Amino acid sequence: MAELMIIGGLAAGGGATAGLTGLIGGTAIGGSLVSAFSQKKAFDMQARQSEFNAKLERLEGRRQSLDISRQLERDLASQNALFAARGGGAGEGSALAVAGESRSAASEAIDNARFNASVGALGREQQASNLKAQGKAALIKGVTDVAITGAKLAGGGV
Repeated sequence: MAELMIIGGLAAGGGATAGLTGLIGGTAIGGSLVSAFSQKKAFDMQARQSEFNAKLERLEGRRQSLDISRQLERDLASQNALFAARGGGAGEGSALAVAGESRSAASEAIDNARFNASVGALGREQQASNLKAQGKAALIKGVTDVAITGAKLAGGGV
């Protein structure tokens, strides 16, 4: 291909300089396009990874919430057994107050786990959006650079 650019420059009557200019310009244009597409692809891959990580954040929040709920059930069962062993009922007085406090603490922990997961996921989603925008910008810049280089070559000024 390089030989064709040099021959094309020579055949157009521009001599060796025009042929060499065609070679340099063709290489610059091709390199700019390849670089632009490569950068966009890299940014897109990073964006997909960020979107995947956002999903993992949300799943982790759900897992933590389930773990807290399961632990609450174990704690309540243990408290009920303890109060029953002491001769008290699970649904009265101190037993009821302790169960209420346990539920309240677990509910707060579940809310915190969900909130933290949502914030983390939103951060990852924003990162993905930014990476996609960077990929588009890299592609636009590459295409613009190619157009400018092509215009300079067409006008004879490299």
